[in-house]
Amino acid sequence: MSEQLSLTELLPVEKSEILFFYETSYSTPNGDPFTGEQRYDEETKKILVSDVRIKRFIRDEMERLGYNIYVSNPDPENKLNAGQRFMQLFGERKDKNQSAREFALSLIDVRFFGAVIPIQKEKGKKKNEGGESIDAGEKENAFNITGAIQFSVLNPSLNSVDLRMHQNTSTFVSKEGNKQGAIGTTTVVPYALNQIHGWINPYSAKHTGLSEADVTQMFQALWNSINNANTRTK
Repeated sequence: MSEQLSLTELLPVEKSEILFFYETSYSTPNGDPFTGEQRYDEETKKILVSDVRIKRFIRDEMERLGYNIYVSNPDPENKLNAGQRFMQLFGERKDKNQSAREFALSLIDVRFFGAVIPIQKEKGKKKNEGGESIDAGEKENAFNITGAIQFSVLNPSLNSVDLRMHQNTSTFVSKEGNKQGAIGTTTVVPYALNQIHGWINPYSAKHTGLSEADVTQMFQALWNSINNANTRTK
């Protein structure tokens, strides 16, 4: 019993589950990236909100508060891949003695959710049938951090929903030569009570340095970002 207690005392956060509810009305809580339409389970008639959408809410709020965020493209005109984004932040670090992994864990969203981080590309070599070394192309080095905070991949609403068709008109034409503004059709959710399910794993937290203060910040960011959202996601 004493060994069990001592092990628990060493864990930085408590093992726990997250159950978060928020309402949406005449909106699109989480559009499908391919179609733009609300994610929807045709069998149960429940709308779906992805873990990516919830993490985006949290990341955007933390970025608004001034934190450096790994999964972010601060310049929409200059999109970066994952490796470029990490090296951009890594090059700006104050402590030049920090390793790549140590720096990654200083980023709040990496401590929250983890990340796969490519750090450099190097030329690989392989041997041909004659035993000669030949160029095998570029090989990308990366390391993986498993985040202590995770959400369900898809979170169904508590209630069933009948989606409604909605038509939009635009002042602007869709292509040159048209005389009238473009007309688009989309679906909206009249009302949904969205339930978000997640977990906090203390053993992963031990490896990432996640603290109870971090968990509190995550909950505050989740609440404030959704409560203050001014887009069609709410």
